[in-house]
Amino acid sequence: MQTDDTAQSGKPQRAPLYAKIALLLFALSTVALLAAGWLWYHGGEDAFRRGYTPLTAEWQIKGAWIAHPIIGKMLRCDVSVSDTNELGRPFGYKAVKIEPGGGCFRDDGVNGEVFAVAVGDSFTFGHKVALEKAWTELLENSLKMDVVNMGLSGGSPSQALRIFETYGAPLNPKVVIFTTFVNDWLDEACFQAWWAQRQVLGGQVDFPQSDAIYNAVRQNAYRLPDDWQQPPLGGSADCDIDGESYRFDGAAYAEQDTRSPTIDEGRRQSEKAIVELRNRANRTGARLIVVAIPAKEYVYHDRVIKVIPYAVDMPADTFCTMTADWCRKNGIECIDMLPILQKRVAAGEKPYFPRDGHFREEGNAMLAEEVGRVLAADKLTSQK
Repeated sequence: MQTDDTAQSGKPQRAPLYAKIALLLFALSTVALLAAGWLWYHGGEDAFRRGYTPLTAEWQIKGAWIAHPIIGKMLRCDVSVSDTNELGRPFGYKAVKIEPGGGCFRDDGVNGEVFAVAVGDSFTFGHKVALEKAWTELLENSLKMDVVNMGLSGGSPSQALRIFETYGAPLNPKVVIFTTFVNDWLDEACFQAWWAQRQVLGGQVDFPQSDAIYNAVRQNAYRLPDDWQQPPLGGSADCDIDGESYRFDGAAYAEQDTRSPTIDEGRRQSEKAIVELRNRANRTGARLIVVAIPAKEYVYHDRVIKVIPYAVDMPADTFCTMTADWCRKNGIECIDMLPILQKRVAAGEKPYFPRDGHFREEGNAMLAEEVGRVLAADKLTSQK
């Protein structure tokens, strides 16, 4: 029975705030679904199937990735593709089921007691290098102990956390190694946006995974207010280094520019995910080691500023320095690969592909060497 003055006077009641919010979310969901349907109808079906973030050419095959309700995407267990990278070296991607847990990853399978689980994005995954040349396998061979690769190409820190919680923790590793790359801050913001939409859309998990949506988010995230007077972001530029034509991208600097609200929010969410990963690892008796991997533009910063105006006023060490400093403040061990790679490059070594932004085989070997050195210094390799 209504007893308030408004009800008694017969005046219409205003809708409560939660009802207005629910109505707004419903409207946004409807628009999102209509947009998804339009993209799907106009040739976007393959993009929807390819996964949460844009994938490289060798992955543009129907069904290589499958949707996952909390991680976003996972490899199909029967995927098996092969190709050659830009250096003419062959590589293949094949998924193997890891038990217990049953997730499928790019690994050679569990062979006895697991010493370490590696999580992260394409740098953990081993982008465009043969599995035996990926740093996880090189580390495994040098340690003579099992290192399981649970890298997710295009993954964010929260996705790495959820992969470890679901599939890595049951293996009871002694060490968890998490590699983080500068675009993780943006990927984390995109993942959080996907997760929020996932709650609204329920079983519909494919919509935020289209290339068109992801690229629109990237472009918007990089757009800074006009009154900040930043130089134009620009695109890529080529530069000859030791007989190879390198391609550098100004977006590498935008990805670490925390003045962008999207990038800064992604940074905060990434830090939160790393703390949770540390806590989850500790509960299984494992120790977390974070590896901050710089974009090749930062390693060759002195060359990039000569060909990309945007890079001139941008620092080269923001991402790695902030990540390493934050980890130390939170009692998490971190390997900052920037000074290490700068030293190796100065000595004439080549860790990165010339055109692609990932480690070539030599870069994977450098990373395996550095992680192995830290494990030995911490006497973790003696804990069998």
